[in-house]
Amino acid sequence: MEILLEHMEIILVIVVTVGAIIFASVMEPKLRVKEVENKLVEREVLTPYLKKTLVSGEKVIYQAKISLRLLFTKITFGMVFLLFGLTYKFSIVIAILFFLAAYIQYTSIELAFTNKRVLAKFGFIKRIAIEMNINKIESIQVRQNILGRIFNYGSIIITGSGNPQVPITNISNPLVFRNKFMEYTMK
Repeated sequence: MEILLEHMEIILVIVVTVGAIIFASVMEPKLRVKEVENKLVEREVLTPYLKKTLVSGEKVIYQAKISLRLLFTKITFGMVFLLFGLTYKFSIVIAILFFLAAYIQYTSIELAFTNKRVLAKFGFIKRIAIEMNINKIESIQVRQNILGRIFNYGSIIITGSGNPQVPITNISNPLVFRNKFMEYTMK
């Protein structure tokens, strides 16, 4: 009980931080691109993978990110080990590893569609890249469970001609991705 009272300030900071993470995942911005009068505009900062894979004349229409909900467990464990770091100094190293793993996971998954194709990249060391020509795509399905609807995340399943299906899970704002894609292809 004495330890709890001694570290009440740290516990309060951790609770507020976890609350802020939950709030941020709910209130994530709906659009990740700059739009001007419904015209196609490239994202202000393209990721290195997109810069390397774009061909001449190709422009990014919309770029999505994974949901912060996917990182919630790693961040929570990082916060717990950070709290234990007050007593056990080695716990701080473990906390940093959890935070680093969350950062790498967040930055190593990319999803975008351009005026020519849909691009998805997964992985940091082992890379899986999926590319599908935009004219070969027949449909985009969005799947969300109840938590996905509340926290605005879900899965996108891209179906192409010849029936190849590309599932992309834990995407933030999947309905916005599908709507942007449909708006672009219906022109």
